[in-house]
Amino acid sequence: MESLPTSTPTPLPEDLRLVTAKDFIQITERATANAVEMPGYKRFLEKLFAVPEVRERLAFEGMAIAWDSLSAGTEPPGPALTLACMLPKDSRRVAEHTDWLEKLAFKSFELRKALLNSPGQHGPFCLPLMMLLTALDVRNPGRFESMMSSLKAAGADPSRDSRWSVLKLVEDSARKRRNAGPGEGADS
Repeated sequence: MESLPTSTPTPLPEDLRLVTAKDFIQITERATANAVEMPGYKRFLEKLFAVPEVRERLAFEGMAIAWDSLSAGTEPPGPALTLACMLPKDSRRVAEHTDWLEKLAFKSFELRKALLNSPGQHGPFCLPLMMLLTALDVRNPGRFESMMSSLKAAGADPSRDSRWSVLKLVEDSARKRRNAGPGEGADS
C-alpha cells in the first residue's frame, strides 16, 4: 500500500510590512492549492489585515495589478481583486480608492461586452465586476447608484445582454445588505 504524500506548510513572511501584492497572490494561490497551508494562511490574513497602513498599500498594489490585467484584456487574479476591495475605512485615500473602483468596474463591464460569445450569467469578467461594484456599494452607496445608472445607460439591451444579469445580482445583493439589520449579515 502506497503512503499518501505529505507536505509541510511553506514558511510565511515574518515582517508583514514587506509583503507585496504579488507575494499575497502567490501565498493565496499556494494556500488554496494545498490544504496544509490553510491554517497558517488564515493566521497570516488576520495579522496582515490588522495593520492598516499595509492593508492600504496592498489595496492600491492590488488595483494596479487588476488594472494591468484588465488593460491586457484578461481577468485579474482573484487575490488582486480581494486586495483592491479591502481598503481600511479610515484611510485618507478613500476618494482615490472610490475612483479606482469605478474605473476598474467600468473596464470589466466593457470587456464583458466585447466577448465574442455570450458568457451567459457567469463567465469572464463577471466576478471582477461583481466584486468591484459590491466594494463600491459598501464604500459609497451614492456613487454605487450613480455607477449603476451609468452602466445601464451604456446602451446595453436588457433582454439580450448578459451584463444586465450581473448588474441585477449586484443590485439585489446591495438591497439585501442595506435591509439587513445589525448582526443579520450586513457588511461592517
